[in-house]
Amino acid sequence: MRLFLWVNAAFIYDMLILGALSVALSALFLVIAGSHYEQDQTLRLFFQIAWVLLISAYYLVSWKKGGQTIGMRAWKLRVVGVDSQTLTTKAVLTRFIFAILNLLLLNIGWLGYLLPSRLSLTDKLSATRIEQITKNG
Repeated sequence: MRLFLWVNAAFIYDMLILGALSVALSALFLVIAGSHYEQDQTLRLFFQIAWVLLISAYYLVSWKKGGQTIGMRAWKLRVVGVDSQTLTTKAVLTRFIFAILNLLLLNIGWLGYLLPSRLSLTDKLSATRIEQITKNG
């Protein structure tokens, strides 16, 4: 039950970080495009693509570099391979794809953290898992 609560807390924390990054990206686009932004479909499409890339990069780079997003660091969680090894690029990409699927399912796959296996749908499909970081590492 604790892991379920911590994963949700980390997700909320990450949403705050992503909200701030989204505001910064929006401000950048408004400075660059000015009043043309509202009328120009191409600029809006470019912004949407940049926004998706920003969010994707946040998760992909965080998971690849240290197995943690900022929210996961706050709650002492990290993503590892099922063998407790650092994630490969393939594992990070696979986890990201299945995380998007889980998000589209309103994160219902996280209910797996309440089961004895303590694995979410994303964990099972990507051969990764979220673990607590102990004081020893």
